[in-house]
Amino acid sequence: MSMKISRTLATGVLAAAIAAAATFAFFEVFFPVRVPLAMRGTWMVVDGEGLVGSTLQFHRDGSVVLTALDAKGNEVRMPGIVEIAGNRFQVMVEDPLGYQKTLEEEILELTDSLFVTQDIKGNIGLIMERVAPNAAPKGSGKWPRKDETVPK
Repeated sequence: MSMKISRTLATGVLAAAIAAAATFAFFEVFFPVRVPLAMRGTWMVVDGEGLVGSTLQFHRDGSVVLTALDAKGNEVRMPGIVEIAGNRFQVMVEDPLGYQKTLEEEILELTDSLFVTQDIKGNIGLIMERVAPNAAPKGSGKWPRKDETVPK
């Protein structure tokens, strides 16, 4: 009796392992990871190229959303894509008027909390800090603003 249970258990474990491997292979082939784990998430620009206070949301599939404030202070979301090659990346978004905007940068430093880039001319491009989920309102710039208080 115990031999039959052992065989059944071994068959079940083997079937589960095969199913897990097949699922992993399916997602790697049909939904490849285009953005490294360290880069994924929401980053707030704290210095650089007129984008201070803007956020960049990098997603696993290579999509990106740039959220910024327009001249009137209204939040503008610009979806786009990011392409990564080595330590260089290119963000392409479409502005509200339909114009394609492209930002080409090289990664100088990428940690859990800090993301520093340089532009194609070798100047510091963007300095970004990771935004914890629900840490600040979108497009709020430096947080807390003068009219806000820090939660305790």
